[in-house]
Amino acid sequence: MSKKILKIFPEYYGFLSITYRVANKKNIFPYEINLGLAGDRFAESVYFKKVFKQSPYSVEIKNLCL
Repeated sequence: MSKKILKIFPEYYGFLSITYRVANKKNIFPYEINLGLAGDRFAESVYFKKVFKQSPYSVEIKNLCL
């Protein structure tokens, strides 16, 4: 499902945050999609620090300037 969503934005280079919801342990569907940094404090302070050696904001600015 994420691949289908990514195909909607073929020219976008940057962060894309997709939040999924699980209903009845069977149905999984996206219910929130954010282009750019999502403003999620957990993602910014925990996840991104482990993935990127530099600030995720610096990465996003570089992507926007391509």
